Amino acid sequence: MAPGSTRGHVLFGRQDGIPRLKGPGGLDDTQRVKMSGSVVRERLRKAWRSDDSGFTLIEAVVALGVATVMFTALAYAAIGAIRATQVARANQQAIDLANDQLENLRQLPWGELVGLTTDGAAPATTETVASNNVTYTVATFVTTPPTSTGEREARVVVTWNGYGTSQERVASSAITYKTQGLPNPDFEIAPTTPTDITVAPGSAAVWGFRLVNRGAWDQWLLSSSPAGLTFYADRTSVADATPDGLFDPATDQVVTQTPQIDPYDSFNFWVVADSTNDPGDYTWIGTAQSTAQPDATTGSSTWPMELSVEENAPPPSNSQVCLDANTADPAPVNSYTVVSYFLHNSGKTPWPAVGATDPVPGTNAANPLDLTTNDGVLDATWRLPSYSLDVDSSKPGRVIQPGGSTALPAQNAQWQMLRANTWYTGTIRLRLFVRNLDPGTPAQVQAQLFKATVSGASTSYATIQSSANTPVTTCEGGAGYREVVIDFPLTGVQKPGKTGYLGFRVLNTGTQSVSLAYDHDKFPSRITVVEK
Repeated sequence: MAPGSTRGHVLFGRQDGIPRLKGPGGLDDTQRVKMSGSVVRERLRKAWRSDDSGFTLIEAVVALGVATVMFTALAYAAIGAIRATQVARANQQAIDLANDQLENLRQLPWGELVGLTTDGAAPATTETVASNNVTYTVATFVTTPPTSTGEREARVVVTWNGYGTSQERVASSAITYKTQGLPNPDFEIAPTTPTDITVAPGSAAVWGFRLVNRGAWDQWLLSSSPAGLTFYADRTSVADATPDGLFDPATDQVVTQTPQIDPYDSFNFWVVADSTNDPGDYTWIGTAQSTAQPDATTGSSTWPMELSVEENAPPPSNSQVCLDANTADPAPVNSYTVVSYFLHNSGKTPWPAVGATDPVPGTNAANPLDLTTNDGVLDATWRLPSYSLDVDSSKPGRVIQPGGSTALPAQNAQWQMLRANTWYTGTIRLRLFVRNLDPGTPAQVQAQLFKATVSGASTSYATIQSSANTPVTTCEGGAGYREVVIDFPLTGVQKPGKTGYLGFRVLNTGTQSVSLAYDHDKFPSRITVVEK
């Protein structure tokens, strides 16, 4: 390069007596530094001026919202944790109260525990316990299990109110009587039916009992005083010794002593009084005598059986009636409705009549009687009315004489459904409660479905279907009444028309009189149809 040129060269100069380097453009280092500092300051000043306004309102609101959500969540979590702790503590307290009460029951003498035994509908004891600001109701139930062999079932129900809702905890346990010392006979005779019963003249009186063995293996002789009672082992069938809870002399076997009964096992049996023709009150004393140790102080046990023979006696509970296995109603078809018409004896008056008393009014059975879909409200304690057309007014129910005549009212019973322009299809099912008035002689009934057509003042009847002869076997339960189910399967649609209606009649095709039971809560005789 030419001499004196500054391009590409560093020149030396002085300022304040200090040599300075000079670069291109003639600026020394100090000048460059000063210029750089001023640029930086200017930029910082501008940046400071752009940020000195602070947060905007939107930013502040968003920040507060986020903080609120976070603190609310924390508060709910804390409240939930406290509530969960309180609920868990209340639950544990309830469980402890139930278990403590069970332990108290286990410590009771057996006699006191038996004294607390109820049917379970209401608690044996109830108490209120307050703990940790919670009030608990402790209800104690002591019951006898259905298949009991002497034990009791204790159940404690603890209820309380937690945060506005009802809470409950249940604890239960079986408590068994334990024997100690010598293996003397230890057993109990527990009734399975009422020990005081009422039947109509000519009805077999049946009591049910269970012998529970709490001691060693043993057998017991069964007897009564005075004589005249027969003992039967309760069996499901001749080949099956499992009790079924229904007395049937065809399957239950006559016994004079029990089979060998294992410890804590039981034996169910029936006691039957066959001669009940004379009205009056009777009492028998039953005895069970140990065969292993007959002379032991605990070797025998006695129990009373009381009987009242009364005209038009009220029937026993429904559980003692011999029911048919077919309990389902007919199935509905398309737009048709399943409707039940209940048998009654009060003519066109709704069943039961307004202001009806014991028994339901309607003392004279007419033919035909009208049916109603209103089953009413009947008292289960009412006596079964006598509707016998003076055939045998001493017998409850409606007596039908043998002969099978559709013309003689004493030999048939007839009902009709006064519903014009009604169509019927599917299966028509008839449920009757029938009693064989002579248990020693087979009886049978037949049912007929008919269509009645009204023409002026006269009515004609045409039989649609007739059932086969249905046997009526002896049923000692339910004052001798057995449920009989008869079906009429229709092949198409029955259309009685504007002046017609359907009905049915019951004929006695056997050789002995039978009785129909209806107009009573325990005997819901009815015909169920599929109609529209």
